[in-house]
Amino acid sequence: MKNLLLLLVLAALFISCNNDDNSSTPEEVSLVGNWKLIEYLADPGDGSGEYIAITSDKTLTFSANGEITSNYSLCNMLVITEPEASSGTYSTVTGVIDVPECANAAPLTINFEISNERNLIIYHPCIEACSEKYIKQE
Repeated sequence: MKNLLLLLVLAALFISCNNDDNSSTPEEVSLVGNWKLIEYLADPGDGSGEYIAITSDKTLTFSANGEITSNYSLCNMLVITEPEASSGTYSTVTGVIDVPECANAAPLTINFEISNERNLIIYHPCIEACSEKYIKQE
């Protein structure tokens, strides 16, 4: 009788389990395409920095072949300068953008990720925290 009861409990547990863990997960955002700058973060050095909304025409375009282009320089996060086309390569495996040529500087490596909010976050190499937040253009 104990074996029958144990078998029924195990059967109930097995039937109630759902292997579809991704049913409530939002669809993954493809990096390929155009992204528009919407916010930036520049921490003053005390950890109090927050993203600030920005009106900008800065865009990034990720191609399927691993190339990235921008209508502003990828070498810095300043958009107060004149537009200056820039390009590099990226890897979704490492989460890195490589910019081979920056004026008066060595080649640049920039980290990136797609956040939980489905925004693209670009982490520039700054002494204090600094980053840019982009939204995918449809």
